[in-house]
Amino acid sequence: MSLKLLFHSWAACSLILISACKPTQNAKTMSAEDAEAQALKELTENLDAGISQLSEESHEIFQNPIDPNENLALVSPGHSAPRENPAIALMKRVAARWNEAKKNPCKLWAPLLRSSNSEFMHPYFFVGASAEAGVGVHGVVGRDLVWDYYNLQFATFTYKAVEAVFGSGAAGAGVNGYLGVGFGLRNDVNHAWSGRFNSAGLNFSLPVLSDYLSGHVSYFTAADNNSSSDFRFRGGTVGVSAALSAPTPLPGALQVASGEWTIDTKTNRTFSEKLARWKIPHATKGQETCGGNCVRLDNSGKGKGYTGRAVSLAQSIPVILSGNVLQYYPGLDQIMLLGLAVGAYRDSLNSAYACRR
Repeated sequence: MSLKLLFHSWAACSLILISACKPTQNAKTMSAEDAEAQALKELTENLDAGISQLSEESHEIFQNPIDPNENLALVSPGHSAPRENPAIALMKRVAARWNEAKKNPCKLWAPLLRSSNSEFMHPYFFVGASAEAGVGVHGVVGRDLVWDYYNLQFATFTYKAVEAVFGSGAAGAGVNGYLGVGFGLRNDVNHAWSGRFNSAGLNFSLPVLSDYLSGHVSYFTAADNNSSSDFRFRGGTVGVSAALSAPTPLPGALQVASGEWTIDTKTNRTFSEKLARWKIPHATKGQETCGGNCVRLDNSGKGKGYTGRAVSLAQSIPVILSGNVLQYYPGLDQIMLLGLAVGAYRDSLNSAYACRR
């Protein structure tokens, strides 16, 4: 299932839950409904302001980057005029997605964001790549780029893992690219993504170059000190693999892995410099920056509070993933909109009411 389809499924579920759980009308519930309506209005206003700010600031940022070597404007083959900057096009899709929601925030993220005590209030978006090789048991090395939507932070991590492969590709070597979402209560992005993780997934041949290309899906959890899975922090990935392996009659494989993730401070500094070139407010030292080991996305020029920081987080995604790669992430507009939603949600004074059952 694609991330885009996943988010639309969440939206459909939210409508059913909201319509099915209306309380009986009395003085007490009327008061609660008034508070909920006020919270919903405030939440909508915050997100509207965030979308407007995102579109306005992003156009200026992506049209006038500091480093001309990183300009995202592309020239189509056989044409001299550049076609639309993919980052600008992405921002337009984000705004369009919000308009499609008919100004109803709960249609977008309920029932996920019910309260600050729910792990679903703490979403993470990440992309990554890895290389692996082995016979039956593979050694894996890789890197993840992780956005923490609740704490409005970004950081990179490297990892080493051991993976048991049963089926196609058990003997061979390959490279993998993937993206995913995770949920869990953590103090910051470093706390969230450092340490041991366990995963299980399926690999299946793609119809194009099936002997070499395959798709994969996986489910992962954090691991405790005894390497047992901690299901309070969990998520999933989808991706593509390119590999050379020994022939096998099986069309797919089961993959079970466990590995250790560590923060990559050097790469963090590199991306911090890139954000600076593109004028996206951020900090690598000081308050809420994991002791200097992650990037905090700060308020943009016009925004305040969590909503302003969420605008910077949304803008950072196409900057980090700049270039043609933007065109190969279906549902990225929904991913960015979720980041804005979390920021607007945290700015709401009575946000606990906004999307309750």
